[in-house]
Amino acid sequence: MKKKKLGFALVGVGYWGPNYARILSELDHADFLWCCDKNKEALAKMKRLYPAIKITKRVSDVLKDKRVDSVIVVTPAQTHFQIVKSVLDANKHVLVEKPLTTSVDEAKDLVALSKKKKRILAVDHTFKFNPGIRRLKELIDSGELGKVYYMYGLYNALGPIRKDVSAMWDLSPHFIYTANYLLDSKPISVLGRGRDLLIKGMDDVVFLTFEYENGVLFNLHSSWLDPLKVRQLVVIGSKKMAVFDDVSGDAKLKIYDKSAQVDKDPNFAKLNIILRVGDIIVPKLENMEPLKEVVLDFVKSVITNKKPFTPCEEGLDTVVALVAAQQSLENHGKVIWLKNYE
Repeated sequence: MKKKKLGFALVGVGYWGPNYARILSELDHADFLWCCDKNKEALAKMKRLYPAIKITKRVSDVLKDKRVDSVIVVTPAQTHFQIVKSVLDANKHVLVEKPLTTSVDEAKDLVALSKKKKRILAVDHTFKFNPGIRRLKELIDSGELGKVYYMYGLYNALGPIRKDVSAMWDLSPHFIYTANYLLDSKPISVLGRGRDLLIKGMDDVVFLTFEYENGVLFNLHSSWLDPLKVRQLVVIGSKKMAVFDDVSGDAKLKIYDKSAQVDKDPNFAKLNIILRVGDIIVPKLENMEPLKEVVLDFVKSVITNKKPFTPCEEGLDTVVALVAAQQSLENHGKVIWLKNYE
């Protein structure tokens, strides 16, 4: 890839934004120009860390700067639509935190606007760049796990508890887009139950069950009211099983040579279930920082004008799943069909 310096602005330097700032400051082909945030203390800290940048509380200041090619948006989800729209209207490329928006119509509008303006709009779906998830994808695609029977995910911890969105909107997107990626498909239906145990109207624990076109069920438990920090995704196949554990230090992916098979005699008079238990394999994974890979892919996409690995259409799919799940939660577990939002 031919190196070309891109002018970057970072909008939002709260909890996650400083990670982007560090990465931008380390890239040879990125010129870190601006930080924008409503919090003047946060801006002052960024200025101390990166003296060459300009700081502002107004997004409009960033958009007026012709040196800025690309903007990274790391603000609360409810603000994404207006900020991303303003960036695209200013003919600049955008990388935005998940979820793309909190509304299907708004997500569709942004997808359409990015195409009209011929600007890259990427969504930070970090787990797609995780070496463990990438290897798990290879195992599924190669058939090593056999037919995928079902999957389940756990994304839990004790906090941090947010006041702007529920645990579902905060935590569930990670494994929704990951499941879509692994299965190379989108869910057709969802049912969910949740509880707002701490803040009324903001579910802090949710249980979602998605069904995919091929019949695979994916159950997802997300909570910020849990004693354990767990980021685990389990895939049950007809030949083997696999567990992705992002919290693990040295075994982020384990492959279990285990399966259950039905053995029938020729006369169908007897049916036996054969349980097979083999070795547990812990593959060696490449050592990389997924968030840095997200930024690098975005830079490459802008320079080459090619679709990013985490395109806005994928962000729209995740928003559709979340909005449908929200409707199911509000209707006490009613099955919601995602085609209603397409």
